[in-house]
Formats: sequence, C-alpha cells, structure tokens
Amino acid sequence: MFFFFLFGVGQRVKTLKAIPARLGSINANLYCVNCNKTAYPVAIRRDSWFELFFIPVFRIKKGQAILACDRCKGPLIEANACPTCGALVEQGDRYCHNCGAKT
Repeated sequence: MFFFFLFGVGQRVKTLKAIPARLGSINANLYCVNCNKTAYPVAIRRDSWFELFFIPVFRIKKGQAILACDRCKGPLIEANACPTCGALVEQGDRYCHNCGAKT
C-alpha cells in the first residue's frame, strides 16, 4: 500500500482586536508602502502553521504583533503625505508634486 501525504508550513495573518501598547500610539502620518496612500493602522500577527493537504492543523510559531495597513495588510512607514491625494511629500515642501495641493 502506498500513502501520499502533502504537508508543509504556511503563514496565516490574524488581525488583532486591540493595538498592543508596545506598538505606540496611532499616528496620523502613517503611509502604506504597498498602497502608496495614507492608511489607518491595524495590529496584525503573522503566525506559522503546519499544514496537511493545505489545511492548517496546528500553529508552530506565534508571530510578533505589528502595525499594518487596513486595506492590504502591508507594512507602514511614518512619512508626510499629501492630505488631498495621499502621495509622499518631502519634509519642507509646501506643495504636493503629484496634485499641486498645498500641504
């Protein structure tokens, strides 16, 4: 008799209900690297799971909580952004290079 098992390790993203205190306070100048827009932060945790036939069976490693974009779960950086279009604006610029709005 021959048995074929398909197993591996995969990551799952879990959105946490509250932002942990060690991540600091929510800042309005958070910018998503993937969306290229200002974003509202959510706390997520990426856990490693053992999978059998692509079904998560048990958690192997509990990930660390990080602040991420609420739309795409991408990483956030602290930056100055245009209030009109959300494009990155250099420190000291008075006008947005993308839309021309005053910052």
